[in-house]
Amino acid sequence: MDSPLPFGRLAAQLRFDARFVWAAVSGLAVVLAWNAFVLRPVQVAERERIERVAVAEDLQSVLKRDIATDEASARAFLVDVRRALPSLERVDLSAADRLRAASRRLEDALMLGRYQPQVLNEALAEFLAVQRGLAQASLLGRERELRSGEVATWSLYALTAIALLVLVVAFRDRRRRALDFVLDQERLGKMLFAISPEAVSIADANEKIVAVNPAYCRATGYDAREVVGRSIHFNCSGEQDERFFASMRREIAIAGRWTGEIWQRRKTGEAYAEKVTRIAIADEQKRPAGFLSVSMDITANKDAERLINWQAQHDGLTKLPNRTLLTERLSRMLVHRRVADVRGALLTLDIDRFKRVNETAGPTAGDRLLIEAAMRVAMAVAESDTVARLGSDEFAVLVPEVEDEAEVERLGRRLLERLREPFNIEGHELFVTASVGAALFPQDGSDPAGLIQTSNVAMARAKESGGNAVVFYQREMNARAGRHLEIESELRRALKEDQLLLLFQPIVEPGAGRVASVEALMRWQHPQWGMVSPAEFIPVAEESGLVVEMGLWLVAEAGRALDRIARAGLTDLRVSLNTSPRQLEREEDLDDLLAAVRRGPAERMTLEITESFLMNDAARVNRFMETLHEAGALVALDDFGTGYSSLSYLRQFRFDVLKVDRSFIREIERSNTDLSLVAAIVSMGRILGADVVVEGVENTTQLAALRSVGCELIQGYHFARPMGIDDLIAFVAAFKG
Repeated sequence: MDSPLPFGRLAAQLRFDARFVWAAVSGLAVVLAWNAFVLRPVQVAERERIERVAVAEDLQSVLKRDIATDEASARAFLVDVRRALPSLERVDLSAADRLRAASRRLEDALMLGRYQPQVLNEALAEFLAVQRGLAQASLLGRERELRSGEVATWSLYALTAIALLVLVVAFRDRRRRALDFVLDQERLGKMLFAISPEAVSIADANEKIVAVNPAYCRATGYDAREVVGRSIHFNCSGEQDERFFASMRREIAIAGRWTGEIWQRRKTGEAYAEKVTRIAIADEQKRPAGFLSVSMDITANKDAERLINWQAQHDGLTKLPNRTLLTERLSRMLVHRRVADVRGALLTLDIDRFKRVNETAGPTAGDRLLIEAAMRVAMAVAESDTVARLGSDEFAVLVPEVEDEAEVERLGRRLLERLREPFNIEGHELFVTASVGAALFPQDGSDPAGLIQTSNVAMARAKESGGNAVVFYQREMNARAGRHLEIESELRRALKEDQLLLLFQPIVEPGAGRVASVEALMRWQHPQWGMVSPAEFIPVAEESGLVVEMGLWLVAEAGRALDRIARAGLTDLRVSLNTSPRQLEREEDLDDLLAAVRRGPAERMTLEITESFLMNDAARVNRFMETLHEAGALVALDDFGTGYSSLSYLRQFRFDVLKVDRSFIREIERSNTDLSLVAAIVSMGRILGADVVVEGVENTTQLAALRSVGCELIQGYHFARPMGIDDLIAFVAAFKG
């Protein structure tokens, strides 16, 4: 390309030294040979590799996804599109608009209940078309000449050195005058300008482009005639603001040069990154005459850098932001709050009993459930909200602006509703619930770590209350959390120092005038605190896992108590023992429990289990119950009537005893419905061949009502409170009904 610079005016004033010219031309020939025989083959090989990678990634991105046409896949597709749109807008605005339009049609169909598989297929076809277009236009085109790496850089340095050598030694006439620009030279300067592999532009003192080389035209897609006379910043992408360019100008004015990265936009609208060196040019009176800019496309490097940054800030399984990115965004939100005085909220969400999903359905099914749960949470919040995965089955939702607690409450309830819907994983329906803790800023925390902690404290409180709930942080919860840790520490000491003890509550048969059995109840006598309520230490034992060790202690201690009772002549008295679902979660814990029961004596023990115990792997539960029966032990279903699936469990498992929950007894004097339900349970027990025990009987009115519908086995304060073993032996001997 011919440069418009007036090189001819200088020719008459130059006195060339033939030796220097010969050396310069020889050096240029060596560089050109290096480019032709070394650099170009490297570029060709690298270009072919990039093309293969691009095609492989394109195919892989399609094959990775199990494309289906159900509504869940449509919602998952919408999440993928929403995540991809911001990056796509930087690359190709028209493609982003087409994809946004296609996704909106699909989203409208889902929202209005008019979803059809072809709607997803149309949107997916548009998505794949955009992917193919980007692969061809971006990966096969824009890096065609720019992957020569360090070799190309050193080649540019060599060319520049030769140009400087010619400028220094060839123009020896003291009377020569600098022209408008440093690169105003004859054929050699024009040749260097034209063959440079890097984009070069020359601008005047007003930053208007005067000349560009062919590499500039190839990089930008513009012809030289389209850019001459325009500002050197005419094709900036908008990534950098005016303050950035003002800082650049200040540095050039002080140091004479500037080097940095600028995001530009090609003629096609595609954004790309350049590393630019801009040098100020002065005339012989040291007055500003213009600027020389040399730039190199570094988009591939920036893409790799962005990928590394993305991976460092996102969860590999769900592709959601991780704790690092959440903390960064939360920091920005807190700074914005101090400036704009707005309120926001952080919700942490934990799937209840997710460990059982992994253990029963397998880790692969657990991962798929987490992916689907992440999609549901992302679809339930606004685009301005951040959904992150903090670890395992714990997620977080950052809401930058909220009106009041009611808005946060509605969001939390919506999340719970979405997660309660069945998960179809590998052909099986899985049901889960979640616990949500909510913290508001600024009142619940002024820094990211403090806010995450308060939200987690509220979530732990939701789990303690049984899960499937939304709980807001309260300041007293910190004291509760501290108390929780203190109880756990002291409970570990209690196991070592023999602070636990057993009390016994009789289960009587008034009509026969006998004590049918007793329930062994664990109590904790702390040396400083006194008697600690089971309602306080049992939840801590459950959450910490100490309940497994305490359960083994309970069985062993009950065995020793039975020996003592037998020596007193009460050889037929059975002992009922409560068990925890945690004792069934691990195979080794289950085996330890069964071994302890066999040492029992098992034939005089009844193990009470709750419905939550039965939510474990059905095969494992059946093996556990069959082993108990083979050893001579009985199995009781505790708190019968309070769960959602009690009746279905009666069909799956063999129970020897049904214990009616005390909630039926509280209102039995005023509610015929509760009494009728108890009567139905008694009849059901007789049909199944199981005894029915009613808990919580406290007065003669309740006793009379229960006996009127056939209840014979009674437990409650009306007959006896929990007592020590000596008092129990005396009570059994004296009881007449």
